[in-house]
Amino acid sequence: MRKQANPNDEYRVKPVKKIELSEKHLKLRIVIFILSAAAAMFFIIFGIVQCSNVDSGFAQISSNFNLYDRDFTLMYNLGTKDNPNDDHTKVISLYDQALSHAYPLFDSGVDYDGINNMKYINDHPNTDIVVSPTLYKAFKQVEGYDTRILYQAPIHSLYLSMFLQNDDDSEYQYDPRNPEVLDWIQSYLAYTNDDTKIHINLKENNTVELFVSKDYLEFAKNNGAPFIDFTYLTNAFLIDIIADTLITNGYTRGYISSCDGYFRSLSGLDSYTYSIGDKIEKGYLNACQMEIQSGIRGICYRAYDLYPHARKRYYILSDGTVRSLYIDEATGISMNSCQTMMFYSPNETIVDIVLKTNKYYINTIIDKEGISSLSNSIKTIYVTNYKVYYNDDITLKNLFDNGEIKYEGVKIS
Repeated sequence: MRKQANPNDEYRVKPVKKIELSEKHLKLRIVIFILSAAAAMFFIIFGIVQCSNVDSGFAQISSNFNLYDRDFTLMYNLGTKDNPNDDHTKVISLYDQALSHAYPLFDSGVDYDGINNMKYINDHPNTDIVVSPTLYKAFKQVEGYDTRILYQAPIHSLYLSMFLQNDDDSEYQYDPRNPEVLDWIQSYLAYTNDDTKIHINLKENNTVELFVSKDYLEFAKNNGAPFIDFTYLTNAFLIDIIADTLITNGYTRGYISSCDGYFRSLSGLDSYTYSIGDKIEKGYLNACQMEIQSGIRGICYRAYDLYPHARKRYYILSDGTVRSLYIDEATGISMNSCQTMMFYSPNETIVDIVLKTNKYYINTIIDKEGISSLSNSIKTIYVTNYKVYYNDDITLKNLFDNGEIKYEGVKIS
């Protein structure tokens, strides 16, 4: 159950009958952002002082922009030098550099002075806007796939509001099992899935235009939700940007993961242990572990929230039905083919991996033939009925067995 709201979450939508954006959280976000910016210099100075006490070996690296890195865990091997302070200081600096550049660009809820970000684009439809090459590249990457995820931001906003509810009765006001909510979703889908109603025009010199038809503008004007958002792809972009920043500057002995299942091992790390979970009737457990090798990156789709302190991304109904941001683009209904499904590769970007594999998780069945048709560069692991299926040349370690519950590894082609 989702217990409380985080003031830094994305847009929230009020319940039907009239579904519209609640701006209360948005004001809180702006206040918190200002306070965070004011405090940033303090944390930078504090971080420099703390560097004098750093030990060699693996350490969790925290950004001075603590609102930006709340979703991420960056672990870095500071080496065996007598004085690892230089590495620590430089890695923090690069982490700050990547986050302070990229996070505001993908934020669809807050304006930033001098930055034409997702919020700015949403507020200026049918206008040519020059954006950062980073954001332009993200639009270009998603454009290469047959997906409308970018335009389903209003429906994702509805789900984000759903996840904050305390019980099934209040959740019902946002859930598609409610006929009025389903009608609202279907009304939006008629626009979000129609390229003649909304699309991004990519022009020369990092210029973009969010085209929105007159009838869609009229339909949406009282609802307040954004027209576009990268939704669950956002952290995938951010991890790749952080990792590439570190690697480009010669810092490669670490790995980074996010609370929504993304992970990437940097190129200078031999391996690290990754736990593969499962949700059972009695709760969550680690079904097994595997070694993530150097340079591997990917996504672990989950139908459960491992991080209650993080932004809420799930609601589980009393009958066990899971609602998540993994929403079928045709119906606006969230789906999961199993509790845990993981895809990874040594050379694809995380975003490419997600856009090639999300259809296998956002499904009512496990599409074994579809999964087997993926290129050899993308491998999978999924967990169902106490079996861990995998198609890579790996060894599953510490398969769970307490006498009552026992997991078995099954190699598939």
